[in-house]
Amino acid sequence: EQNNLDSFLEIKKLYKNLKPHTTLITSLALNTLKLLSLEQYQTFKESAKYFIAIDGVVTIYEWSLFYNITRPLEINLGILKTPKSIHYHIGSVKSELEVIYSLLAQKQYVNDEEAQNVFDSAMKEMGTTALKYRVSTSLDYGSFLDAVNAIETLKPPLQKKVFEGLLHIVQSDGKISIDEYLLVSALSKMMQIPLPKRFT
Repeated sequence: EQNNLDSFLEIKKLYKNLKPHTTLITSLALNTLKLLSLEQYQTFKESAKYFIAIDGVVTIYEWSLFYNITRPLEINLGILKTPKSIHYHIGSVKSELEVIYSLLAQKQYVNDEEAQNVFDSAMKEMGTTALKYRVSTSLDYGSFLDAVNAIETLKPPLQKKVFEGLLHIVQSDGKISIDEYLLVSALSKMMQIPLPKRFT
């Protein structure tokens, strides 16, 4: 058990060094993974979830990478389950959107004041005053997962508006990190909104 844990942690460390090449690695991996049977895929998925959580820290980068790999595989196997769209307006997912926008702003700027300025700018662009910035100490990975699940149940017109807000924050510093690219890519798949050319 301990040997397995040590091996997984070593692999995880090695993978972090390969992070700049994530897009290429993912593309190559998917070509092979699409050959898996349903049973093989389920084994792979459980192993991946274990691997992600083994160090006790699950990041947005890891969730985004996991989603970008498992979604096309589940489409390929015909087992993807899409939840029903139930939310028509921002107020019904206020808390969840505050979480995901705040977290994304904090990926841009470590300082809460700078992150809030980006957050407020995005809200102005969206034409809403309903959402309020949340400081980094009030957020965790569990709240991020709840936010993602809520986004998946938005009605199409609201999804588009929410996605535009995400793009505004991501592009605010003129750079797109691999973490941001993977998150935006994952959410575009989830909401079935094409990625802008800059991301493709």
